[in-house]
Amino acid sequence: MTVKKRTNQTKFLPKTSRAVIILNVVFFASLLLNLVNLGLFEKTFIRIGIIGLCYLVGVFVFFLFQRRLKEISSWGNFSDFVFCFLVVGSCLTFLILGPNYYFAERQSLVRSYKILAKREINDPKYYRGNTTPSVDIAMTENYHKRIEFKRKFRKAAYEADSVVLTLCRGFLNFDIIEDKRLK
Repeated sequence: MTVKKRTNQTKFLPKTSRAVIILNVVFFASLLLNLVNLGLFEKTFIRIGIIGLCYLVGVFVFFLFQRRLKEISSWGNFSDFVFCFLVVGSCLTFLILGPNYYFAERQSLVRSYKILAKREINDPKYYRGNTTPSVDIAMTENYHKRIEFKRKFRKAAYEADSVVLTLCRGFLNFDIIEDKRLK
């Protein structure tokens, strides 16, 4: 009977596999960054076109680095496109919204806005009875913002005619909502 020796050989991943793992980590980190961006976007008065422009830059980056991505990743063109679109777009969006929020002025200004529309946002499939109240306000003639409230303010949201917002000026001059009250 022959006994085989155990060898403790560890093979490292090939270079292309390491690159794919790094790309996957970057992709999932950008998805998490999008959650942070969503929270910052809800607190910031910024036009959606500016955010869309950040993601459009991701499309241009895809066309610039299309060949290089083919060499590195084992994904197809569509996956590489989604990768560039999300990673570049979410990073640029955070570079705008993050400093604007975290380095904002501490001086506040209280303003009242008339409610244009009242809505309810449905919860996930099995919790349809729980809806989140939201109201639409007009910041300027062509710019509207949706403001969400907690569920316990559902009745107050339907009775309110206006919203009182405590605003502060952000680092990049986009207003930030510090506090919101129904009136």
